[in-house]
Amino acid sequence: NFHRAAYQADDRNDLLSAINEFLDSSIVIPPSDVPGEELLLSVAQFQRKMLKKRQAKEDKVLAKEIKIQEERAVLKPKKPEEEDPLRRSGKPFGGVVRDARRRYPCYVSDFKDALNPQCMAAIIFIYFACLSPAITFGGLL
Repeated sequence: NFHRAAYQADDRNDLLSAINEFLDSSIVIPPSDVPGEELLLSVAQFQRKMLKKRQAKEDKVLAKEIKIQEERAVLKPKKPEEEDPLRRSGKPFGGVVRDARRRYPCYVSDFKDALNPQCMAAIIFIYFACLSPAITFGGLL
């Protein structure tokens, strides 16, 4: 469980919470004169009680959070649905105009991405890869 949580941590806080959860469920047994089996049995019972209390506390907190989220969902005004891009506009080329307006904010970033050196290298490679057979076989006709 800790291993999975540590690898799936997105940031420092996630990792710290995984470590804290692991340490909360761990018990350090100091060296003593008590035989090992007796000590382990008493510690195991104590740990089970602690885990049950912690689980009950977490369940209460989770139930409260779910209730709050449900209340917020009920109180939150619903957003108007997005316009269907395939709906007929009734005007000539109305769908093309509506699509261009919808996509306009993305055009600048598309051109910036195309000028990336790695993207330019791929474009040039594909251009010449498609052009070379046409030159080669065009001379045979």
